[in-house]
Amino acid sequence: MEGLREPHELEILLDRKRLASFTVKPPSAKEGHNKVDMNLKARVTVTAGAHDLGVTFVQQPFSLLETKRQPYQAHWNLHRHPRVTPAVYQVSITGPYNATGHGTTSSRGRIFACTPTGPKDEQDCAKKILAALLRRAYRQPVAAAQLEKSMKFIDRAAPTEISMRASRWP
Repeated sequence: MEGLREPHELEILLDRKRLASFTVKPPSAKEGHNKVDMNLKARVTVTAGAHDLGVTFVQQPFSLLETKRQPYQAHWNLHRHPRVTPAVYQVSITGPYNATGHGTTSSRGRIFACTPTGPKDEQDCAKKILAALLRRAYRQPVAAAQLEKSMKFIDRAAPTEISMRASRWP
């Protein structure tokens, strides 16, 4: 972060909703700008899937009297770019922490295209999911022989390792 000459309000937004807010103050004379953002951390709970993240400074109003002339305010940052306002160069996202379940994402929905309603439907649903995965992996239509060969792995799987029970399906 650089360009701080006075305190500024920094907001973290997720899907256009405010999650956290910080007041960022300029460094003292003996400190550099590299430690200003050291304690700007927020831990939030977010659902799985795609989201829009925003990190922005709240705009401060500039009220100038029309009768008074103001000097040109040119400030240069480390990259010789004229900047009068502060800037955020990097945002780090870590996690998940204490995840509960697998969540519902679009990619998961594309893989698990069906959900068995009971033990009778498990085999048909597994075939449908496996056929779609093989078609994407081979990048061509899947022959019945290829599908049956791959289904043998599911049939041979130990119940403790791969459970085809409806309660385990998404």
